[in-house]
Amino acid sequence: MTTTTTAQNTRTVTMAPIKNIHPNPYQPKTRVDVPEETARAFGTSILNTGMIQTPVCRRVNGANMYEMGDGWLRLQGHRWLVEQGHTAYQVIAVEVRELTDQQMADLVMEANTVRKDLNPIEEAELYSRYLADFKVTQAELAKRHNCSQGQVANTVRLLQLPSSVQEKVILREISPNHARQLLRLQRFPDLQERTADKCIKQGWPVSRLDEDIRYELWHRSKSLKADAPSWEEPPLFDPSACDGCEHVAKVAHAFAHEKAQPRCLDAKCWKKNDTARAELIRQQKEALKTEAGKTKKVFTSATLT
Repeated sequence: MTTTTTAQNTRTVTMAPIKNIHPNPYQPKTRVDVPEETARAFGTSILNTGMIQTPVCRRVNGANMYEMGDGWLRLQGHRWLVEQGHTAYQVIAVEVRELTDQQMADLVMEANTVRKDLNPIEEAELYSRYLADFKVTQAELAKRHNCSQGQVANTVRLLQLPSSVQEKVILREISPNHARQLLRLQRFPDLQERTADKCIKQGWPVSRLDEDIRYELWHRSKSLKADAPSWEEPPLFDPSACDGCEHVAKVAHAFAHEKAQPRCLDAKCWKKNDTARAELIRQQKEALKTEAGKTKKVFTSATLT
């Protein structure tokens, strides 16, 4: 056993029984069980050329129990070799470090940065858990792993998709960029899934998907422009009352060159406000008519508030 002490960590290279090594607690569950062909490939490589890079572990629950920080596939290669009768591989050389939970999570993300081990949904789950467990901001996480805050935010947002659409991302039926476009249809889950299926079936690029989503959002939303043309059914109520409402989003017409404009994505809420305003106007008109009948005074629509 070799021990090296640095200012930051104590590092020990030791031979550990493979049965005593457990996965990194931040390793995605989908990556714990390794396909046999992958284990065979690693095992064959280890048998022929030896261990090129020593796996990194930390001790847990006693001196002879470990959690794998980085090197899970190499461990699976050893397990495959043992299954093939190579009993000498029941132990594996590991570098033992004093690692915190955050450092264990960092190792998973660093491995993914280099080898692209994780699919976008697994990466989103890891980012989300990291942010929650270690109480860091997206900007801090981005700096720690040499990416942009926008990349972290856009990746985490994929978890807002329904599981059926997430599965399409995992299977690479749609790209993460397609998936982020589909997030715009969150208020219409049935449409969201139908649009994903249509996108896959017709092989749409992201630009074509964007066009379809804009078309759907425009025709499922209601105008908030008081001076909207009559065919757009301008609101009778004061649109400024909707400022800051969660149902309001900027929507651009798919086939027009106008800029995106605020529109209400909750047609029921819009109709309720419009009906209430229409009823108020009707009551005002009735009151004015009654007053006019008493005073013989002529009232015009301009009198209404």
